[in-house]
Amino acid sequence: MSALPINTTQGNYFGTWGGETLGCTDEGFFIEILHKGEFIRFEEFGQNVLDFIKLGADVFVEAVFKEWNAAAVKKLLWQHSAIFGQVDCPGASAIKDGCAKPLVLTPSNCVQATDIFTFHATIMEPEVAARINLNNKVRMVPIRMRCFLTVQGTGELFKYFTVT
Repeated sequence: MSALPINTTQGNYFGTWGGETLGCTDEGFFIEILHKGEFIRFEEFGQNVLDFIKLGADVFVEAVFKEWNAAAVKKLLWQHSAIFGQVDCPGASAIKDGCAKPLVLTPSNCVQATDIFTFHATIMEPEVAARINLNNKVRMVPIRMRCFLTVQGTGELFKYFTVT
């Protein structure tokens, strides 16, 4: 496992989702971490924040694909059924039904970056539009994936991702 800070050497990464290669990105993959917490404020101190109770975080991965593996991206964009455009079972759990799959970001062979990011359970972010522009130009496919907490191993803490 890499020590903090994470290696910041430039380099291209490629992604697989559920073991399938996704495609080539426009500007790489963006990892967004949104920390959650409850601020502790006191009237005596003018309602200034004096402390913070950690409540966890939300983790997302974003990318815009320029060229993409149609089969893999179709599964990623449409997780309601094996048939594109069909909804099999509204109200089903994304994790229990196996819709959430691992996303692995690996540096390409020709770069100096060495960290491999494994997000253990990811899906397309609900309530965010997946947009595909049908025209005669390069067809860009933006994605925003939500990463779920998972237990990795016996007695370990919950993890959104690991870096090796």
